Amino acid sequence: MDATFLVVRELLQLMAAKRWLGDLCCECVLAVVRSSPVKTLERVLPAVLGTIPSDASSCTLDHLHLAIGLVRSCHTHMASWQKKAKKSKTGSVAAIVQRLQQFGQLLTPEGLQRVLPSLMAATRTFPLVHSVWLHIMGALLGVDLAIVASNDDADAASRIVNPGAGVQGASFAKFWKVAVEEGLMNSTHERRATALVLLQTVAVSPAMSPALVRVLLSRRVFGVLRNNMGVRDNYLQQPARATVAVLHKVAEHDKEIAAELLSVFLGMGGPHFDARTHTRTVATFQDALDDAALVSHSELLQRTFCDPLNATVLLGGDAEDAPADDAEAARVVASKRVWALDGIAACCRSAVGSASYVDNHPRVGVCGHAQRLMRV
Repeated sequence: MDATFLVVRELLQLMAAKRWLGDLCCECVLAVVRSSPVKTLERVLPAVLGTIPSDASSCTLDHLHLAIGLVRSCHTHMASWQKKAKKSKTGSVAAIVQRLQQFGQLLTPEGLQRVLPSLMAATRTFPLVHSVWLHIMGALLGVDLAIVASNDDADAASRIVNPGAGVQGASFAKFWKVAVEEGLMNSTHERRATALVLLQTVAVSPAMSPALVRVLLSRRVFGVLRNNMGVRDNYLQQPARATVAVLHKVAEHDKEIAAELLSVFLGMGGPHFDARTHTRTVATFQDALDDAALVSHSELLQRTFCDPLNATVLLGGDAEDAPADDAEAARVVASKRVWALDGIAACCRSAVGSASYVDNHPRVGVCGHAQRLMRV
C-alpha cells in the first residue's frame, strides 16, 4: 500500500470514530484528493467512495460533505475518466465516474430536498460555517468560498472556478429557496443566524452581483433583518446588523450592487425602514450611489412625493391598505412626503462637489428648498 492510501484510510477511520472531528477529517481527505496525481486517485477513490451510502437519505453530514467535496475536487479529471469508462464499463474508473455523477445529482432541487436534514445538522458549528455549505454554494456559484470564508486572497478565490464538470446542478436561486427559505428560515434562531452568515459569505465573494441581491435578500431573509435590527438584547440583532454592515462595504465598492440594494431595501422595507430599525441603513446605501444612480433615485423620490399614497408600490413593494379616514390619509401623505424630501436632500448632499448635479436637475434643487420649508 502506498502512503496516500494509508493516510486516507486512517482519516476515514478517525472520521467514523470521532464524530466531532468529521468536518476536519473530510477536509483533510479532500485536500489529499486535490493534491494527488490521477493514477493515485484511481487507486484511492474506491476506498473513499465505499464509505458513502448510495441512498442519499441515508447519508450523514460527513457523507454529504465528502460527496459534494469529491464532485468539486475531481472535476478536472472527469473528462478523461469518462473516456476510459466508455472503453471499460466494468473497471474501477467506470465505478468512480458513476458514483461522482450520482453525487452530482445531490445539487439538483430534488437532491437538495433529500439531504436537507443533513444540511440542517450542519448549523451546529454556528457561528462558524460548516464546510459542507461552502462546498455546495461554491459548486453552484463557481468560486471557492472556503478561501473567502477564511479571509484569504479573494482574487485567488475567483480563479478557482469549478462548479462540477458535466453535472447539471440546481441554480443558486433554487438552492437558496430550498435550503435557506424553506429550511433555515423555518427553524430556530441559531439556524436563521446561520443563514445570515451564509449571506455574508456570498456577498463578499467574487460571485456577488446585482442579480444575486434579490436572491439573497429573499422575503423571509429580509424579514429577519427588518424585524431584528432595531430590537435590543435580541439573539438575532447582532447577526442582522453584521449582515447589513457587510452589505454596506460591498455597496461602497460596487455602485450597481449599491443601487440594487437600495431598491430592495426600499421595496421590502418601505420608506421608513431606517426610522423603524434606528439605523442609517437605507441612507448609507444612498450615499454609495454614483451620479447616474442618484438621478434615477431622486426621480423616484419625486414620484413618491407627488403620489405618496402609492409610495410602497412605486418603491417596488406590495400595495398597502387604504387609510381608514381622511385624517389618517393626511398623516400618511405628510410623513411620506417628508421622507421623500429628506431623501432628495440627501441626494443633493451625496453629490457633493457636483454643483452641476443640482444645476442640471433644477427640480431636485426646488425639492430641496421645499424640504427645508416643510421642516419650519
